[in-house]
Amino acid sequence: MMYVFTIQQAFPRLEKFNFFLIIMNAAIVGSFWLETKNHTTFSEYILIFCLLFSLIISVRKSYKKIQYMLLYFLIQMFTYYIFEQLILMLILLVITVLYVYINSPFYISINDQNIYFKKLFSWGKNWTDFNNVMLKDNRLVLDYKDNKLQHFEIGQSNVKLDLEFNLFCQRCLTQ
Repeated sequence: MMYVFTIQQAFPRLEKFNFFLIIMNAAIVGSFWLETKNHTTFSEYILIFCLLFSLIISVRKSYKKIQYMLLYFLIQMFTYYIFEQLILMLILLVITVLYVYINSPFYISINDQNIYFKKLFSWGKNWTDFNNVMLKDNRLVLDYKDNKLQHFEIGQSNVKLDLEFNLFCQRCLTQ
């Protein structure tokens, strides 16, 4: 038998970080546009589009926000390329990679032999590394033998699933 849980990630400060990045990038692009002597209509359109797009993203509450942020980062990198700011473009590329890593889904897969943790990379732990594993009230609790305790908030669960999963874990821990 195998159980797979999707861990809900709650980063309340990430929204503030997103807003900070959007405002910072809009200010940088605006200052580059003011410094350039030869304004082209293309750079003006890019500037207006970036400012409007950043305003829409910062106000919008959506489950697709990561896709919008990635699109925004790509537009910003293109804008930095137009203004010949390659160092800022590379810094924004690093921030984008970190943003994708932070927002990538996190899964815990539990079977008879191991407990696997999957984010961008996977790693597993044997059942012998745990004192107790239980699911209660939409929380998965992992109690390690080295006195480490981890709590994960999962999606919806019910009492029947909780009981069935906890019996499965007790059986695996006693083997």
